[in-house]
Amino acid sequence: MSTSVQIYTVIAMIIIAVVCGIYRYKYLDGASRILLLMISIGLSNEIIAYYFAKVYHNNMKIYNSYSIVELFILSLYFDKSIAIFQKWHIGIYIGSIGVVLGITNFLFLQSLSSFSTNYLLFEGFCIILMALIAFYYLLLNQDDLRLYRYPHFWFTSILLFFWSVTYVTWGIFPIIHSKENVKLVGTFLSVVNAISYIAITLVFLLYPKMKVTNE
Repeated sequence: MSTSVQIYTVIAMIIIAVVCGIYRYKYLDGASRILLLMISIGLSNEIIAYYFAKVYHNNMKIYNSYSIVELFILSLYFDKSIAIFQKWHIGIYIGSIGVVLGITNFLFLQSLSSFSTNYLLFEGFCIILMALIAFYYLLLNQDDLRLYRYPHFWFTSILLFFWSVTYVTWGIFPIIHSKENVKLVGTFLSVVNAISYIAITLVFLLYPKMKVTNE
């Protein structure tokens, strides 16, 4: 599968997810709407990144800038979906710290035009940690909550799947030297992206049959 086909496929999956999210918008709670916002911004990011790759042959500035925005918005999502986070605004603090560290990293440590392992690993760690904390509180409330009918159980599962796989892949990416292996990793990540967005689309479509809180 060529790189262009992979990119077009992922963009198509994101578009479908955004359309389904907008279609179900009136059913979405605040946290889900924040997630939809992130996916919408992610769609714009992928299109702009593809343009920069074609025209300037380097789109790392786009992806690196987006990673800061992505961590901040996902932190807001968890701030809305985790009760203890919402009480103490923990997600807002994590997102704000992420913005400061991201800007600092790109100003003094790594070029905005290069693959930023520092910030990407930090971003992945924060998101995985927040997802695990979300699962912990979901399990604490499992007697009062039917997890399979709770949208944020599925959203958190998808985020944990995506970021766990991506985190490990980013960790080994700098030591990959073979072009064939780089292409293989790129294809693998595209498949993971597509699976994740298909799953998010399904949650949006099934949202009216789920319950944000159980009665």
